[in-house]
Amino acid sequence: IKNNGEISFFEFQIFLEHYRNIIMFFNDLIYKLNFNDTCKNYNQFYIEALQSWTYKILNLRGYFEKSSLNDSRFKEILVLKNEISSQYEESKQIDIKSENYVKWNNLILELYEEFYKQYSYKKMVEILMLKIAPKRSINNSEFNEIMLYINRNIISGKYKEAFEMLVACIKGKKY
Repeated sequence: IKNNGEISFFEFQIFLEHYRNIIMFFNDLIYKLNFNDTCKNYNQFYIEALQSWTYKILNLRGYFEKSSLNDSRFKEILVLKNEISSQYEESKQIDIKSENYVKWNNLILELYEEFYKQYSYKKMVEILMLKIAPKRSINNSEFNEIMLYINRNIISGKYKEAFEMLVACIKGKKY
């Protein structure tokens, strides 16, 4: 979905994959050339990027469904970030092929992909809610019950379910 110059989910996903490949390429190149200063600067940049991405995804936590699975994923991302950071403090190097780094990277990508799906559904729900806003004054118990269900899904972060219910409501009853 591209609206008002925003980046679409698929473009961002492709960007992340290419970014990861470029970083891995440069990491291999730097280690082959064995430039100590360059490695030090590169690793410092890398640790800062790691922290930025971790904090960014934590700030986007409100878009995710409230569940114990998501809570454990957010805890895991913090634990992995701390382990990678402490390994960096000890050796001043980051091994992007280590198990911790690979787990962290995969989890970050997974969470960003899920965020963009949730964000897309949230925006579509907002648009549909605006479309049926004039009908909210209808004193129809079925309509009010549907709207309560949709609102519960929105509050709990289940934007996909809210969107599907809104679409069914609009199509089925022509609200």
